[in-house]
Amino acid sequence: MRDIAKVIFKLKARIRDFAGSLCSGLSGAASRAISDVLYGLCKGGDVKLTCIGRGLREKIGLKKAVERLSRNLSREDFSRSLNRRLVEISAGRIEADTLLVIDESDVQKRYARAMEHLGPVRDGSEGKIGRGYPCMNVLATEVDGGDVMPLWGSLYSVRSETCGGQNAEITWAFRDILERLDGRGIWVMDRGFDRARLLKELLALKAQFVVRLEGNRGLRFRRSEALASEIRVAMRHLAQVVLVKNGRRRVKNIEYGIVDVKLPFSEAPLSLVKFRFQKGIQTFLILTNVQLGRSGKDLLWVVKAYLSRWRIEEQNRFIKQSYNLEDIRIRSYNGLRNMTALVTACAAFVSGVVGLKPTLRILANKLLHASHRVGDFIKDFRCYALADGLKALLALTNKPWREPTPPPSPQLPLIFPTLRGLR
Repeated sequence: MRDIAKVIFKLKARIRDFAGSLCSGLSGAASRAISDVLYGLCKGGDVKLTCIGRGLREKIGLKKAVERLSRNLSREDFSRSLNRRLVEISAGRIEADTLLVIDESDVQKRYARAMEHLGPVRDGSEGKIGRGYPCMNVLATEVDGGDVMPLWGSLYSVRSETCGGQNAEITWAFRDILERLDGRGIWVMDRGFDRARLLKELLALKAQFVVRLEGNRGLRFRRSEALASEIRVAMRHLAQVVLVKNGRRRVKNIEYGIVDVKLPFSEAPLSLVKFRFQKGIQTFLILTNVQLGRSGKDLLWVVKAYLSRWRIEEQNRFIKQSYNLEDIRIRSYNGLRNMTALVTACAAFVSGVVGLKPTLRILANKLLHASHRVGDFIKDFRCYALADGLKALLALTNKPWREPTPPPSPQLPLIFPTLRGLR
């Protein structure tokens, strides 16, 4: 029991340090809200303010605690500041060839009516149009590594006066992240991010990217313009890749090739990499400005970089399941944006701080042991196990998150006069 108390004490100290690093430049009310919500998410694993308030175990009533949290989260929009600080905290681990995977997800609120700026959004899991908010997420990962570090998480609505639209949200993320990383990293994007405005922005920022193209995108090839799907590419290379989806590993044979192309509006040299799985009919078109050789190993790196994009979908699923993000019930738009950024920060604390720092390896092992996993499921679902272990250990403490300051002692202090000449 004493050992568990020490672990809980260390966990609380780490959460305080992490929350303090996120609060730079923010008001006292916002800083307190960030600290309280982070601890409540780690302990309760739920975005509902009532669950967070119960985890704080304050002397005031639960209603008053929820009202205070709601008021401090809704007073100002500090989500962009949180995301910027999250990037700065992780900047030391980002190398020139680190993949920055960006993707969009959604928060569905089918039965909500009073939420601010609620609008139509496409349900990615069902392929239908529902009511809710689009979200944009960025994580950092390596081509041959399975670890991920969430860097950015924002919720937005095109109905808000402060939102410049989907393209504006994406370009703001490009600029903020690249500014704090000094241009390091390679952006990996799926279809939908191949629009001209986004590619122009990345080229202007001198950023490297790997993006999947739609077949109807126009390219310049051998002094003429053609659709990407009509450009013939000799697929002379064969290789094997490992795909990991839902914790299941599958080995696939692929064939691939490369040609040099340019965009209609730019003179920047680009490469078009085509690949397809053997015994498959779908061909993937990858456009990149990464300087590549013509060897099969160099081209395979680009294919693996794009296939690493699946990790962000696993991370989005982890956030939604572990913190019940789609059950968010804050009405104000500022509160929704702030809570989404805080959930991303909590996921970054679990997977990027506790899960990856070598100095916290012993603490991470204790969390994995407390998660009570069966067999080798920890290896494929490490973030889930860390989050569950964190909840299990913090649930064992009944002490409040904010320890009250002790009252002054009634004992009068004894003050002795200084004796000169004596040591």
